[in-house]
Amino acid sequence: LTLLSTTIPFLDPETDKVFVVLVAKIDDASYRQSCVTVAHLFESLSETGNFKRSELIHRRSCFPAVNVGTSYGQGSKKPANLRHHDPVLVERLLQDKDVQHLATYGSYSFLLWVPYVYTYYKDRLDSLFKRMPQLQRNFGKSMFPRAAFNFGSQVCTVNHHDCMNCPFGWCTIHALGEFNHRMGGHLVLPDLKLVIEFPPRAVVLMPSATLTHSNTKVSNGET
Repeated sequence: LTLLSTTIPFLDPETDKVFVVLVAKIDDASYRQSCVTVAHLFESLSETGNFKRSELIHRRSCFPAVNVGTSYGQGSKKPANLRHHDPVLVERLLQDKDVQHLATYGSYSFLLWVPYVYTYYKDRLDSLFKRMPQLQRNFGKSMFPRAAFNFGSQVCTVNHHDCMNCPFGWCTIHALGEFNHRMGGHLVLPDLKLVIEFPPRAVVLMPSATLTHSNTKVSNGET
């Protein structure tokens, strides 16, 4: 399936509920530049970042990846901010204006296409952050409490679920870099038997804890 210039929602034929959205590439020069700048930043940090072993080898595959934000699970008694091996790197990402630009666009796409889940997030997270002010939001204009940064010039993931996410929650996936999306970089959804062309600067919204997903390699010399 080709990702066209218009947004494509996938609907359950029995309930007519949207369960995946392929968000069209935004025709905005500042957003395009933010995507280019962030891609270069991620490529640079993949070489200079101080990553621990669990950030290099993980369920998504073998490449540098850092999870940032608020977490509650795996035996913890209350929500807490994730601790990081390289807090300077994390702070650089969170304060970067171009990273913030992408995060804002992803969150507003979430609001537009899945407003009922967005509202569920907002009501509970607003209450949580008010009750526990020591917790920190990643971004002022993003409703997502966590973010995963995948570093490298040719990130390729294996089939996986984001099992720590809310089961019915959604996430945004941003495609960065410069590559021929007809030849590689496809989004794979094996549960749905779909392989989707996923061009640079496009965004996918999906329930990543529920749907198995991965992506194909890009060609040699591409990023």
